[in-house]
Amino acid sequence: MNEALRADEARYVMQTYKRGGVDFVRGEGALLIDGEGRQYIDFLAGISVASVGHCHPRVVQAIREQAGQLLHVSNLFYTAPMVELAKRLSESSLGGKVFFCNSGTEANECAIKIARKHARGRGVEKPGNRSLRRRLPRSQLRCAFCHPGLGCKLDFAPMLPGFRSVPFDDASALREAIGRGHRRRVLIEPIQGEAGVFPLLGRPLLAASARPATKVGPC
Repeated sequence: MNEALRADEARYVMQTYKRGGVDFVRGEGALLIDGEGRQYIDFLAGISVASVGHCHPRVVQAIREQAGQLLHVSNLFYTAPMVELAKRLSESSLGGKVFFCNSGTEANECAIKIARKHARGRGVEKPGNRSLRRRLPRSQLRCAFCHPGLGCKLDFAPMLPGFRSVPFDDASALREAIGRGHRRRVLIEPIQGEAGVFPLLGRPLLAASARPATKVGPC
């Protein structure tokens, strides 16, 4: 490990994350290479960013071509790639319209806002959120309150109203939290990946949550 790099990181970077004692300098496919030439398998795929591997030739070429043509444009203007991608995503999935963002946090924030707006439009004055408690959904403040480990920390107090978490695999607790005859937003990450990989898909919870009586929905 480069000790000078470690010292500068401690001096100039906020200590938000606990880092492993290795400095990566390049990647190749599923491998990461540190400053001393040692190879590591990247089981995280760059936290899902490098899902096709590091430095894939086609990805590198596409980035080079785009950077040489148009690096970035505000979303206040039109660009053909934006519209073409939105059309492709919509027509190959559930239809509807696409919201482009930079992270899962922004996606969750958008989902919460849409659900709240929908609830308000239906006369719900205090819409609530329900989420499953095992991992941190995302790191922005509103999303943090979906997770009791952060939402109840005094450093982030006071807690935003309307957020409640239930155990990860307890269908009865989820039904109770939703409430019979009510509709609430429910945040479920089918494969939770903080400090491990915990798949929810196929568990009894999803089947129980899908029953009409539970009214799991956007508001």
